[in-house]
Amino acid sequence: MSKHKSRVLYLSLVLLLTAFIWGNSLQSATVSDEASGWVLALIQSIIDTLSLGVIHLTNHIVRKAAHLTEFTLQGACLAATLRAYGKNIRTALLLGCATAIIDEGIQSFTPGRSCQLSDVLLDTVGSGVGMLLVSWWNRR
Repeated sequence: MSKHKSRVLYLSLVLLLTAFIWGNSLQSATVSDEASGWVLALIQSIIDTLSLGVIHLTNHIVRKAAHLTEFTLQGACLAATLRAYGKNIRTALLLGCATAIIDEGIQSFTPGRSCQLSDVLLDTVGSGVGMLLVSWWNRR
C-alpha cells in the first residue's frame, strides 16, 4: 500500500473511532445503561453456553472494559497514523489523553452522566496499550 493510502486509511480509522467514542458519550445515562446491559447479557450468555463456570460480570465491569477496549483500538490507530506521518509516539499519547479528557468533558454535559478522572486515566492507559501493541508489531 502506498504511503498516501496508508495515511488516509489510518487517519480515517482514528476519526471514525473518535466519533464512535464521543458519540457514545453523548448518549444519556439511560440509553448508555441499556446498551451496557445488552452487552452484559450477551457476554453472560456466551459464558453460560461455553460452560466456563461461575463468572459473575457486572454492568460496571462491562463499562470499564468498553472504555479500555475503545481507547486501545484508538491508541493503536493513532500510533499507526503518526508513524505513517513520521511523528513521535509521544504525540500519539498526548492525542489519546486529549481524546479521553474531551470524552469525559462531553459526559459532564450529558444527562445522567458524569466526568470521572478515573475514566480519563483508564482511557489513557488503553491508548498507551494500543500504542505499545503497534510498536511491538512494527519491531517484529
